[in-house]
Amino acid sequence: MFIVKDGQIIWSYQDQLGRGEVSDAILMSDGNILVAHQYGVAEVTKDQQTVWSYAAPEGTEIHTIQPIGQTHVVFVQNGKPAKCVVMEIPSCRIAREFELPISEKGPVCESTNSPSSFPSF
Repeated sequence: MFIVKDGQIIWSYQDQLGRGEVSDAILMSDGNILVAHQYGVAEVTKDQQTVWSYAAPEGTEIHTIQPIGQTHVVFVQNGKPAKCVVMEIPSCRIAREFELPISEKGPVCESTNSPSSFPSF
């Protein structure tokens, strides 16, 4: 993974586990980077130190991550069942998880204009 500024690589990172691809990376306001790398998620400093990491449970994969403020992240854990996970950081305590509806043909997506259809925290 690279950060490029003005056509020059100013930072690079190689996942120490060497497993799976980096699927998502988010530059946070403090300069740290959230990384989803197929078999887990982590936060890495500019000095390439791991602040925290969470390994995907056996038989699952993680391909996306987003911060929720400074104390939580949300990611989708693909597997049976697929889950949306809200996790406290840096403790890696699962604050909330929601099973995502799927069918044999793939994801089921229901659209509604009602905010009450979204889970509350």
